[in-house]
Amino acid sequence: MGEEERDERLQRLKDEIEGAFRDMPYPGDDNIAANKRDECEEGLAAFKGKHWKDITFEFLVPNLKSSATFFTPEAYRFYLPAYLMVVAEYYFESDALSVNIIKDLVLPDEGKYEKWKRNCDEFYERFEPLNTEQKRAIKSFLEFTIDMYMYRDATLCNDNILALERYWQYM
Repeated sequence: MGEEERDERLQRLKDEIEGAFRDMPYPGDDNIAANKRDECEEGLAAFKGKHWKDITFEFLVPNLKSSATFFTPEAYRFYLPAYLMVVAEYYFESDALSVNIIKDLVLPDEGKYEKWKRNCDEFYERFEPLNTEQKRAIKSFLEFTIDMYMYRDATLCNDNILALERYWQYM
């Protein structure tokens, strides 16, 4: 696949994500950090008042320590489209960001009951409120990243495939 075709597919994906999440409500400045410890709130302070459409690769890289895992479920859903678009475009350059966001999209496998139940509850709390169009955009994101990047690093795409198999393929 040539660069022009890749760019066209990337733009279609971004348009799909933007359209699906266009009406996602801002969670409010006091509802961004799930954990009210100082270091979590401090790390996520850069997101306060920012719309997800204003989040760029250049913004996320220095703010990687403020992982999306520390967002409230509402903030997670609000900022998710920005993360998806950045990872789709800068999959390898965003390194830990790509790995973490895609791991978040994997429905946990059964393990020790309490931990598994807690992880499943967190997964469903984040993603079940999304509408069908938003879930399909996430599915498209996973399919895009597999198509575009698996040839360079198949092991890196294992979680993308797991995410599709365990949950997103049914959208």
